Amino acid sequence: MTEFNAAGGYSCTLPPPGTPDVWERIEAAYREGFPVVLYGTGDGADRIAAVLEGRGIVISGCFASDGFVRNRSFRGHTVHSFDEIKAIFPDGFVTILAFATALPEVMDKIDTVAEESACFFAPHIPATPDNKGEYRPFTRGDYDREYSKIAEVSRLLWDERSRALYAAIWQWRMTGELCWLRQAVAETVMPWEKYRHIVDLGAYTGDTARFFAERCPNLISLTALEPDRRSYAKLSALELPGIDFRPIHAAAWDKRDTLTVLGRGGRGMYTSDMPLPEPPRDRLPPAVHYVDALPADEAVDTADLIKLDVEGAEMRALSGAKRLISDCRLDLLMSVYHRSEDLFMLPLRVHEILPEKRLRLLRPLCYPDWDVVLAAAE
Repeated sequence: MTEFNAAGGYSCTLPPPGTPDVWERIEAAYREGFPVVLYGTGDGADRIAAVLEGRGIVISGCFASDGFVRNRSFRGHTVHSFDEIKAIFPDGFVTILAFATALPEVMDKIDTVAEESACFFAPHIPATPDNKGEYRPFTRGDYDREYSKIAEVSRLLWDERSRALYAAIWQWRMTGELCWLRQAVAETVMPWEKYRHIVDLGAYTGDTARFFAERCPNLISLTALEPDRRSYAKLSALELPGIDFRPIHAAAWDKRDTLTVLGRGGRGMYTSDMPLPEPPRDRLPPAVHYVDALPADEAVDTADLIKLDVEGAEMRALSGAKRLISDCRLDLLMSVYHRSEDLFMLPLRVHEILPEKRLRLLRPLCYPDWDVVLAAAE
């Protein structure tokens, strides 16, 4: 399935329709008599546990990394160390990875746990809930139904590296095998010297603003939108000497609306018609919530790069900036991992709007498939 060459590159193919998904694989191991144990006790573990329980799979225990065990419990189970779990289940068990990390030492620890488990799976759960507020996993049926669109995106990607990265992500999503995520990596390659005016949607506390300021030697202006009040406070205090920096307390959307922000530092945004998982800390008033409604301004109207990382609202934000994108024919950087369908629906939409652009995928090494970015540039 995977071929390595002397240059360190690789080629990889999409899993064929009909490939058993990770949940079916977990269920098969469970039916063989292996106890199922969660590695992790946070929000991700809760969401995975809900899926497992919905499939009739009983969780037998949980464990955390050394230093996070303490005297606590999770969903009625005492939180153990990995060594304790091995002693409790000496005949082997299924480990389910239930948290995310980009720390090399933690990923190495996860790899060690995987090697010492009878079965190890890292299932895909969307980072953002759907319009019903649910974190519904992508199954074999979903993959088979959407395969033609998924394959079309593979054909649209410009370079072999991007196509291989794309296929490796789908291999991981279907199998839950971490080896695919180790391969699904590509560095950011953009013509940074080209950009003079940038629009940053989902600017958070200014991490990408600093990134652009460091890499774009000819940058003149940077317009940054951030909806979360506390993140915006840090963003607005950012100083970028020599750059016309314009922070705006607003969300990237496709219309004027009232948006509820959970107050997690920009990591949760809900429209008025979506159920909330918890009481909100913030509520944005009706204001400018889409780029095409921003007042006429040279810094925006002559933009040559737009970045979208808006916690699952990328399709709505893309629609709200369609006029700007179409008129300026600007380059684009967009997150395509928050919702399961983003990985194929967003590239197809970008290609419709900017058919002349070359599409590439970028991603740093992390578990799971977070921070997948679509780059559309010439």
